[in-house]
Amino acid sequence: MQKSIRIISILLLLNLMSLFSFGEEYNYSSKKLTINGYYKNIFSSSQTTGNKKSFFSELNRLRLKINFKPVSFLEFNISLDNEFLFHDFYNASDFDIIRQKNQKNLAFIDGDYVSRDKKHAYIRHSIYRVYLKYKKDNLCLILGKQNIDFSRMRFFGPLDLFNPTSPLELEQDEKIGVDALNLEYFLNHFSSLNIILAPYKTLEKTKFGIRFIGKLNDYDLTVVLGEFDKDEVFGFGFDGYFFNAGLRAEITYTYPDNKNKFFRSAIGMDYTPSTKLYLLGEYFYNGKASGNDLNLFLSSYQYAQKMRSFNEHLLGFMAKYEFTPLITFSNWLIYDIDGKSIFLNPQISYNVFTNLDFSLGTQFFWGKTNTEFGSYENLYYTELKYFF
Repeated sequence: MQKSIRIISILLLLNLMSLFSFGEEYNYSSKKLTINGYYKNIFSSSQTTGNKKSFFSELNRLRLKINFKPVSFLEFNISLDNEFLFHDFYNASDFDIIRQKNQKNLAFIDGDYVSRDKKHAYIRHSIYRVYLKYKKDNLCLILGKQNIDFSRMRFFGPLDLFNPTSPLELEQDEKIGVDALNLEYFLNHFSSLNIILAPYKTLEKTKFGIRFIGKLNDYDLTVVLGEFDKDEVFGFGFDGYFFNAGLRAEITYTYPDNKNKFFRSAIGMDYTPSTKLYLLGEYFYNGKASGNDLNLFLSSYQYAQKMRSFNEHLLGFMAKYEFTPLITFSNWLIYDIDGKSIFLNPQISYNVFTNLDFSLGTQFFWGKTNTEFGSYENLYYTELKYFF
């Protein structure tokens, strides 16, 4: 209880400070202190996967970001969230997934406090990011809750080993932070050695990784070694160009504790035929996918994180077109080769003015039961995001 009170007190104090960030005193990029953030509203409507009952969800999030840089080589960052989720599917299993996305379950240090979990209202206060960063000469050291992602793929990334997310997530850029010691030593301008230790409450879920980044001609190369949830992993990736198109690939070979080794791989290519059009295609192979426990895959966020996908072979495509500098249309599509199911996510975004973005989108699912996307229901959403 004392911990919860301390967290709420800090959040309230700093959010009161955010009121001043609209003024000239704080809302600027100074050498020492920067305070900014955003307010986001996401309204969505769909049906529950169990009884197919219609529901709505409205997320309101206020995020405050503070960056303090007393000297050139040292900086402190903290991001605080206040989330108010109004909904009408409290008793549905779908809402349990939201509850499971909690730092109490997914992080070493629990930076979340749920002040209300009642019918129609779910209120959570979070320390989204908090870390100290030291960077001088060839050394960079980051200690605290941070985002760590080794992958450069757009859909499913085999090298996203610390906290992978599903491409079906509405907020692709939002990830629960990894509590870690992150040390990177730059050998030269094109290569570095990265060592990361991410402890957890139990030794079995502690993660440790070593990454080497180098360059060969026009290709960035990545080699990863580590232990993730007691699984020994070796990975390799490259990112570069093939004529005028971007080309990237990743592969991981995993030796689980039960010795049933498997590998994952992904290869993708993107191309910009004009200044307004961007095209992307990727293939993902998941040797871990079992295809035989759909209920657990749909009901357990941690299990779905570990499995990545329900079936082995997936194709992803994305097209993005800029009608005007203010209006952009994007369309994401994933095809489940094994089950012949489809996920489609068209979205149109409008930059209303400098600090305000509005998006309107849908998620469509087609497929039979026991396929990758056959059990999901169509979802419709709007997003409003204001930066300050």
